[in-house]
Amino acid sequence: MYARLYGLNARILRLFNVYGPGQRIYPVRKAVPVMVIQGLYSMDIEVYGNGEQPVFLTYVDDVVRNIALYTLDQKYDATIRDTGNSIQMSVNEMAGMIRRLTKSKAGIRTYPCEQGKTSARSSSRCRARRQQISWTGQQQQRR
Repeated sequence: MYARLYGLNARILRLFNVYGPGQRIYPVRKAVPVMVIQGLYSMDIEVYGNGEQPVFLTYVDDVVRNIALYTLDQKYDATIRDTGNSIQMSVNEMAGMIRRLTKSKAGIRTYPCEQGKTSARSSSRCRARRQQISWTGQQQQRR
């Protein structure tokens, strides 16, 4: 609306499940750094809901590349677009992978979702990819 009102060439991307070096666990709890800390300290890894929710993980370098491509290409308009990666797994798979990578001896503990919240955020179909943002993730998950 602001872009239309003032005639600005604006673009809006919604980022999902971005992870990378230096990420903090507070003030906003993010699944990857929280699970990594839990794994490193051999604490049970917390999963909210049944853990079968899909999650798309996107490495920070890929997000930066995507933002640059999207903002510099004049064929895109001010439509809000989701951005994510094509690598999908369940929250349980992510917790298991983090547990293996951190060599944690602890388990995975499930908790009910808080009412009104979803247990995983994901760009359900990576709308950015569907709308022809021509980028591909350079970082692949480690299994």
